[in-house]
Amino acid sequence: MMVVGWYQLLILPNVKPKMFRWSGKESHFLAYSAPIILPAFIHVMPGFLFGFQVLESASFAVVLGLMSIGSVVFLLLFPRIFLVFPAAAVNRRIGFGESWKLTKSNTFVLIKLLGLPFLVGVVVGQISGMSIILALLTIPVSLYLGVVLVAVQSLCYKVLASETESMERVD
Repeated sequence: MMVVGWYQLLILPNVKPKMFRWSGKESHFLAYSAPIILPAFIHVMPGFLFGFQVLESASFAVVLGLMSIGSVVFLLLFPRIFLVFPAAAVNRRIGFGESWKLTKSNTFVLIKLLGLPFLVGVVVGQISGMSIILALLTIPVSLYLGVVLVAVQSLCYKVLASETESMERVD
């Protein structure tokens, strides 16, 4: 899984990551990803499966409303629990609860940093449901947003994890 290698490259500059392999790190990363990625994937599926131009106006409003609510919930929760991803990639065990505690004092900054790529991704995802051509054009944009999100998460992890490790050393 390349994303684990990207996290390692950005967080551990002295370690040469192996981008195309499957190991315990990838399994751990996938285990933490599933409870977050699956609900996010499910809430955008109506637009991908049916395309918004096919939906009637009443069902369009319902689908758009549900997708908007899901996006807002994800936008508010993800900045508090995202530390599990970079931690899993570098073999540090941070659970959702510990991530919640570590990000407590930085919630609004993290919502701004992680929210912008997320919102752009939501808009791109909605546009991709309109036609096959637009869906193909959104692939490079989505890949770029993924790289930006991994980079921002890695930098935030380095700052927040170093604060925690320095506090643990003092104790």
